Amino acid sequence: MECLRLLERGVSLIEDILFLNAYESHHQPPKFEQIDSQQLLQLYMQTHINHAAKKQIEFKWQNEVYVPIISDAKLLLRIIDNLLSNAIKFTFTGYKVSFHTGIDERKLVMSVSDQRQGTPH
Repeated sequence: MECLRLLERGVSLIEDILFLNAYESHHQPPKFEQIDSQQLLQLYMQTHINHAAKKQIEFKWQNEVYVPIISDAKLLLRIIDNLLSNAIKFTFTGYKVSFHTGIDERKLVMSVSDQRQGTPH
């Protein structure tokens, strides 16, 4: 079981590298624009809430972002998806995953906490 988790983690990292490489190879700088972060996150969170519920994992999201932010929406969603997908994927049934979004000194801050067993070093 542990080997399977490590393999899934490796595949996830490779997918991230390929995504970033494709993004950079097209010489596409991040597309910074004003985003209604509350609306964007609200719509996107439902996917992760549903995924957690299917695994019988309690998912809590605390949002303290009430102002538009400047970011690349596609990259931001990729980062959030990565954080939450991994937290849910590696958390056992019956445990909890928490996600917090806020603003600190005009910067978006995200934190994920879970009750999973850490990856061995």
